[in-house]
Amino acid sequence: MRDLLSIADPTEFLQLVWSLASLHEGEFGHARRFGPDFSPQEMEQAKERFRFAPWLLATLVNEYLTTSLKSGPRKLNVKNHNAANALISKLVELENA
Repeated sequence: MRDLLSIADPTEFLQLVWSLASLHEGEFGHARRFGPDFSPQEMEQAKERFRFAPWLLATLVNEYLTTSLKSGPRKLNVKNHNAANALISKLVELENA
């Protein structure tokens, strides 16, 4: 997970978290503005399943704040829904270990 977090641009990462929080609250228009390219069906399913629950996002932010950023050409593409899913999946995997 730190590998992913270390290549996330600070502004883009915060926009990702903000958009995922909006998605969780059912504010799909806000989520689409800065967030990943989820389809309407994927957004509805994520909301129903608490995929991006506030406690997960808070933990993700804490992990980000304690991760050293890497410089270089590689950046986490926060507009791709796979990035958001990968971050949350890794977090849940670590919490369940």
